[in-house]
Amino acid sequence: AAAAGSGAMMSSSSALLANLQQKRMQIASSSQQEEPDADSKKNSELLLRLRKYLRRRASNGGGPTTRELLKEFKDVPDSDAAVFRKMLKSVAVIKNGQWILR
Repeated sequence: AAAAGSGAMMSSSSALLANLQQKRMQIASSSQQEEPDADSKKNSELLLRLRKYLRRRASNGGGPTTRELLKEFKDVPDSDAAVFRKMLKSVAVIKNGQWILR
């Protein structure tokens, strides 16, 4: 009975991993396709806001921590988290626990 239970658990784990991989593929393919104008404008504004925030923090003696970034951008919906992370990594690197503009 234990073997049957672990087999069911393994298949559900495999299904979960397959679903995660599928989501990643959807995100990757959707980011390669041309976005609708509303999304493009929203993303451009978010990127500009992110750069300004990082510049402002750098002029005050260092970049923000991840926690500070999350607090500042808490209005970004969870559905845009992958896009936000991609933007952040495209414009900044983390050094000594602080995000610094590239």
